[in-house]
Amino acid sequence: MGRPTQRDSVNTSRRDGVSDHDLAGVEESLAADEFASEGLMSQHSGDGWPAGSCSDEELEEAWLDDMGGRITAPYRDDRELLRDCVALTDLRQQLYTRRVRAREWQEEGFVERDHEYESAEEIEIRRLQLRADRLAERVERKRELAAKQGIRFHLDAFAESYSLSSLELSILLQLLVEDITVSGQKTYSRGRDLLGILLPDRLDVLEARRSLYPNAPLLREGLVVSSNTAEVTVLDAYFKISEKAIQELTHPTADEEAGLLRSLGQERVSYRRSATDPRYDLSDVILPPAVYDQVRHVVDYVANRDLILGDWGFGESHGYTGQCTVLFAGPPGTGKTMTAQAIARALDRKVLIVCYPELVSKWVGDTEKNITSLFAEARAADAVLVFDEADAMFHTRVSVTNATDQSFNREVNVLLQEVERFEGCLILTTNRAESLDPALERRIAVKVEFEPPDAAAREEIWRRHLPASAPLSDDVDLSAVAAEFRLSGGHIKNAALRAAVTAARRKGRARQIRQADLLQAARYELHGPSHGASRKIGLVASA
Repeated sequence: MGRPTQRDSVNTSRRDGVSDHDLAGVEESLAADEFASEGLMSQHSGDGWPAGSCSDEELEEAWLDDMGGRITAPYRDDRELLRDCVALTDLRQQLYTRRVRAREWQEEGFVERDHEYESAEEIEIRRLQLRADRLAERVERKRELAAKQGIRFHLDAFAESYSLSSLELSILLQLLVEDITVSGQKTYSRGRDLLGILLPDRLDVLEARRSLYPNAPLLREGLVVSSNTAEVTVLDAYFKISEKAIQELTHPTADEEAGLLRSLGQERVSYRRSATDPRYDLSDVILPPAVYDQVRHVVDYVANRDLILGDWGFGESHGYTGQCTVLFAGPPGTGKTMTAQAIARALDRKVLIVCYPELVSKWVGDTEKNITSLFAEARAADAVLVFDEADAMFHTRVSVTNATDQSFNREVNVLLQEVERFEGCLILTTNRAESLDPALERRIAVKVEFEPPDAAAREEIWRRHLPASAPLSDDVDLSAVAAEFRLSGGHIKNAALRAAVTAARRKGRARQIRQADLLQAARYELHGPSHGASRKIGLVASA
């Protein structure tokens, strides 16, 4: 039924609410439903939700036990408990939506509302409230019975491990429902909605907003991520459950997690990438002395961080945390990613290298999940995390004009928050430092500028990329090649291999790498395949 319309005159005979007779009818209907519950519970006691084709009455019956709603058995397992908790959250969402809509209509000044519609709407609100109250009683009663039998649930252990209050756990369950809700449905992830669903009293909402502060357990422990709360109030910020929290909430093993999520109505496919052993060490990298000193500083800081910040007290006196975010800026091929791997090797850690296209998903919200999953993997492996071409990910946020802009800004917010929380070694590489979001600047501890190598460095790089076993002709003069062609380390590597391929085409004693091969390969890297030729490509009209 459509929204009520304002009338020209006031009907003084209208009622302000629903009659006692109407409400009595609702309660009688619900009470009558209870007596059929025993049979329906046997139909819906499996791992999945009641079928989507069930009526509201059948769903009501499925949440009640035994004749007359008497509850005599505890929850059998974590899945059964969590399913009811999620169902309760869903009911509260529906109730909140109805109440907000009714309040908006009143505030818009509809003097005379359609009485029949008003009665139906308020009856529905009352019905939802009764269902929510009864389901809450069911959850409480079945948990009490479980406690008497010495049954301990994973959900309770999870809450205790992070010192979560009942409100904070309810917020997390609310965000879990958001995460598994089909895209396109109404979102309840804004702070005021999260708390409004759980706390109808607005004054309670103001007090409870502390649960969403950065220093509160939910955000401090990485269970929830949020948009940049420095730019908006907590109640206007948007929040999202982290991949870490989903994995821990839904169960510690992958098989049980997959089974539970299937029972909640959604299969989950998450981004996965494993840390690997670094391929290079610092002796493999040719760097100017000043750059090498900065790189060595990063290694020494991370290796001795606990001593410096903890035992020596610099963490407290200088306000330093365990963060070490490093920016490597410079043209392509100057050794930024290679140096990042060398730092990991020097620290005796694995390295986790990621590029933006690997994180992006076409599904709404999945990119943010991939980001949190990536940082969780880096923490678990104690790996050096490297964002290659970071400007693609940490690009300056834009003015929101459409849903795409909003999604992009949300991804940047999640990235910045994860960077803020990450206490490992994070290295960002870029050749467009000017494009990075300004908010990233204060999070960077060390910035290293990589410049193209000079002639002496280029000669040394040429020597490194021509193995000792490679057959070099007597006419090879690497000093001359390095002086003539101002190539980056990456280009020199490619040129050395190209020269080797050219030499390998020959037969017998002529199968050597000659100076001409190196010069030709260097020209190719510097100018491309068309150097020295005046060829017209494509269909060109004759002059």
